[in-house]
Amino acid sequence: MSAVQEQTVNENKRETLFLSLITQTNGTTTINDELINKIHIEEYEANDSRHLIHLIIIIIVCLLMFTLTIIGNLIVILAISLVQKLRTAANIL
Repeated sequence: MSAVQEQTVNENKRETLFLSLITQTNGTTTINDELINKIHIEEYEANDSRHLIHLIIIIIVCLLMFTLTIIGNLIVILAISLVQKLRTAANIL
């Protein structure tokens, strides 16, 4: 294992030991649950920037599709209105 992995394992062991000591000391799981939730929130916040980047990419792609769809439809409407042969009942509907 690398030094970073060993450090992560040691930190996880330390947190687990700390949480078990708190549970044993006060006899309730309220503090334990709060600490576990805090740890999960910190992990989520660490990954939050990655999710934000994905969200921005999805928004950009959707806006691009929306814009291209509107432009394409306007071109079709323009073509039908300018070219006499395209003015059939099916195209007007």
